Amino acid sequence: MNLKKSVNQKNNTHLRLLGARGFTLVEILITMSIVTVLIGLSVSFAYMAKIWAAERATMTAIGFLHNASLRYNQTIPIPLSDKDAATYAVNTGSGLRPMTSMEYFLYRTAEIPDCVDQLQHLPKELYVAVVPNNDGSPTTFNIVLAADPSSVVKNAYPLKTVKDANGIELKYCARASAADPVRVPPFDAAMPYAEFPYFASAGRDKSWGTLADHDAGRPDAEAKDNVYSFTEHQ
Repeated sequence: MNLKKSVNQKNNTHLRLLGARGFTLVEILITMSIVTVLIGLSVSFAYMAKIWAAERATMTAIGFLHNASLRYNQTIPIPLSDKDAATYAVNTGSGLRPMTSMEYFLYRTAEIPDCVDQLQHLPKELYVAVVPNNDGSPTTFNIVLAADPSSVVKNAYPLKTVKDANGIELKYCARASAADPVRVPPFDAAMPYAEFPYFASAGRDKSWGTLADHDAGRPDAEAKDNVYSFTEHQ
C-alpha cells in the first residue's frame, strides 16, 4: 500500500514538472533583443542629452558675451575692433605670441563694471584662465606692445578666455568702423561679414572651416555647424 502511494506521488510530481512550461529559445532571444534595444536607446538619449547640455552652455556664454559687448559699446564710444588685438602680444615667459581676439575682448572689458556684471554670469567651466601650453604653470602674463615688446602694458596679468563646450576658444569679431571693408584674412576665413560685433563657436566638429563667399555666407562642410551670436540676437 505504501509502495503504491509512493509510486503515485512520484508520478504526480513527474506530471507537474512536464506541465510546467519554460521559455523557449526563441522567446529568450526576443527578450534579449528587446532589452538590448532599450539599453541602446537609453545610452543614445544620455549621449544626446549631454551634447544638448553642452550646446546650451556654449549659447549661454555667447549670450552673456553679446550683452557685455553691448554694454561696452554703450560705455566707450570708440569701437572695439578685434583687429586691435594685433597691437598687443602676450609674453608667456618662454616667448611672445599674439593676443587672441577673445583674450583681447576680455582684457579690454575687464575694468568696465557693466561688462563685468555680464561676464560674471559666464559658465565657470567655459570662462577659464589661460595656461601656457596647458602645462599647469602660473597663469599670469606680461602684456606688451607687439611693435615694441620692451613696452610692458600690464605686468603679471591674469589673462582669461572663453571656450565653447568642446574646448575650442570662441572668437570675437568686429569691424573698426563702418568704413572697414569685409575682412578676409586667413585666420578669419570662417568669419562672415556683419555690421556689428559678434562671437563665434566652431561647433560640434571643433573645426572652423571656411566661407566660400563672405557676403553670401556660403559655408563649407566644416563651417556649417559654426555658431554665430548674430543668429541668436538679431
